Amino acid sequence: MKKLLLIATAIVAVAQFANAQCTPDPMYTSPGFYPDSATGISNACADVMYDEVITVVAIADTVIQSITVSVDSVVITNVTGLPPSLSYACEDASCTIYPGADPSSCIQISGTPTTGEIGSYTMNIEYTAYATVFSMPQSLPLSEDYTLEVEACTSNLLELSKEEKTLVKITDLMGRETTEKPNTPLLYHYSDGTIVKSVSVK
Repeated sequence: MKKLLLIATAIVAVAQFANAQCTPDPMYTSPGFYPDSATGISNACADVMYDEVITVVAIADTVIQSITVSVDSVVITNVTGLPPSLSYACEDASCTIYPGADPSSCIQISGTPTTGEIGSYTMNIEYTAYATVFSMPQSLPLSEDYTLEVEACTSNLLELSKEEKTLVKITDLMGRETTEKPNTPLLYHYSDGTIVKSVSVK
């Protein structure tokens, strides 16, 4: 029985991991990171689930020791500078891209930042390009930086929705539009879609 439970747990864990994997955007075909650092990534809200996918198209060749060589693979070695509540995952568990087979991959940044993590972060994606020069393996470490802002936007959205809530109309219980009447149950329709039943006693 215990073995069956362990197997079931392992299957669920694998399924959850598979669901967490990202999918690269097929519209990007030129080498680079998308969105690029100039465009930037989405800001995060404190206490709200964050999910950002960065598409990576690996370089097919590079210059090592003044020689242009084909790149065998590109490995994303680390993503640093994230708030503690956020983590990263690659499309492939090994975070390895083979340009000759499929140059496109992705990195998923996800998690729920806390209010204590509100602020600005410099996220650094570290990766290494591997090539072979005169039968000798060579590596070229590279990196890409992004700015990630964690904001207290949840409360701001709630305050905004409160400010925008206005009375649209008043109807009786039969749905007929009317005006305020004392000692009569009426329905108050607001701009945010809410309906409040109220009786003004006089």
